[in-house]
Amino acid sequence: MIYEERIRALSLLKDEGCKTWVSMEPYPTPNIVEQSLSWIITELWWIDKLVFGRWNYNKLVAQYKAHNAFYSECIDTVKDVCGHYGIKCLIKKGTAIENAD
Repeated sequence: MIYEERIRALSLLKDEGCKTWVSMEPYPTPNIVEQSLSWIITELWWIDKLVFGRWNYNKLVAQYKAHNAFYSECIDTVKDVCGHYGIKCLIKKGTAIENAD
């Protein structure tokens, strides 16, 4: 099932009164897939909850020199966009690394 169909199905469940949530993990670094995190979340403005987590245990992630800083920026984006739309968000443990790059 392609992602558009999954989003449509989730939207139909929301329309029927179901609680909806999306798990965005493992989220790739730009050297794996370049995409707009804020655009993705904005497309899901109607969900109740979003779970976000970094991609662990993949050597390609570590090859992206600023991977820790990248995930810190992602966390800020998730919190900002979810806050704007009233989406509850959960940042998975270990997504933020204190000693960023």
